[in-house]
Amino acid sequence: MKTFLSSLIAFVVLLFLLLPAYPHTWRSTPPASVVSWKLLHNTDHTYGYDILVNDRITVHQPFIPCLRGNNGFSSQKDAARVARLMCGKIKKGIMPPTLTIEEMQAAGIRL
Repeated sequence: MKTFLSSLIAFVVLLFLLLPAYPHTWRSTPPASVVSWKLLHNTDHTYGYDILVNDRITVHQPFIPCLRGNNGFSSQKDAARVARLMCGKIKKGIMPPTLTIEEMQAAGIRL
């Protein structure tokens, strides 16, 4: 009985030690991936962006995310800031990458 209990305790301890490393295997974007972005020029003189992972479009965002409607960014600078935020999330393995209005405002984006 003591050996069973000792084995069970050892298993539980090992499980708790290895468990935090396990979710990293679920990443949609491998750490060695190249993540980049490019600006989009919309026909209404606004801007959006594409996010590329290994030169393949992963996110096509012609409009401001998390806002109703189909309005693009009024400046290239704002579109580029949000594109960089999204790239950062993808590099951290956050898929799909999402932004909140609060995150965009904290980055100085005019909404």
